[in-house]
Amino acid sequence: LPVFKVKNSISQQEEEIPFIDFFRKHVANKFSYPSFAEDHEIEGTVIVQFLINKEGNPEIMDARGPENGLVLEEEAVRIIKSMPTCVPAFCDDKPIKVSFALPIKFQMED
Repeated sequence: LPVFKVKNSISQQEEEIPFIDFFRKHVANKFSYPSFAEDHEIEGTVIVQFLINKEGNPEIMDARGPENGLVLEEEAVRIIKSMPTCVPAFCDDKPIKVSFALPIKFQMED
């Protein structure tokens, strides 16, 4: 699977972070509940289908959210598109593209 290379803040050594671990942190850091969705109490889960191409960049394939949740789908796509370039997956020493379908949950706090 793809991995992200980041510099350890303590040791200054470069480390590899598995894609799913980086994805979770990235979503948490970039997440912004759309004000329109808050104003209209729209919430739900958006499933974003994307691939990490041979160059390590995300390419959106589809985003499906709740009924009347287009604004949530747009935010989920924005989050995925803002991911930095990663080290792509490899098979037989050649970079390959890998597809994902991952959820991003939008839930308003009580």
